[in-house]
Amino acid sequence: MSQKGGAGKTTLAINLAAAAIKSGFHTVLADTDPQQSAYNWYKDRQDGLEPDVISSFPDRLGENQDLARQAGVDYFIVDTPPNASEYAIRVAKLADLIIIPTKPSCFDLVALERTVTVLETVNKPAFAVLNECPTYGSEADDAEEALLQYGLTTLPNRIHNRASIRRHTTPLQTIFEYEPEGKAAVEFSALFKAIALHFLREHQAQRKLQPRKEAVLQHVQSQ
Repeated sequence: MSQKGGAGKTTLAINLAAAAIKSGFHTVLADTDPQQSAYNWYKDRQDGLEPDVISSFPDRLGENQDLARQAGVDYFIVDTPPNASEYAIRVAKLADLIIIPTKPSCFDLVALERTVTVLETVNKPAFAVLNECPTYGSEADDAEEALLQYGLTTLPNRIHNRASIRRHTTPLQTIFEYEPEGKAAVEFSALFKAIALHFLREHQAQRKLQPRKEAVLQHVQSQ
């Protein structure tokens, strides 16, 4: 979720969904962004390739989420509209966890104020993810310090600015199809693992984890 366009939400959502599938989870990506970038990318791909992407109006998202749960979907990932609209708030209220991608630039960090306002409205757990980070220098470290001023916890797994990430959607591929052994694929796998471990801890604390899902999560934790 991000209230600023160009933060990398769609690319992040597609590759997190692909990482979840790679780890053995039944995963669906719901595109609620009016631009429908993820859904159009999916429609143009070869039939049968994952991740599955559905187009969903925000006011139908709850219904689609219930259908996915009934179908045994483990992760229902949502690509959200890039604005602080009523729709964005409605989508956020349905989330178990909100991921906030941001570039480590001054303009992007200042724009987070609108996203933080939405978070305060919905009162949901959230993590920031530093996206398109330079591969050298202290800019990302400085950005992480700035995120603390917003009260946001930043996942330690950063996504760096790599040519493979900019290019992989052109041939209608995920990063794992385009460059499966590359550094970007490793970064997205690590980011998904951090998110999966969050849910593992939450479910273990609540003692409501289904045996099959717990086994898969434990496998992810051991990797």
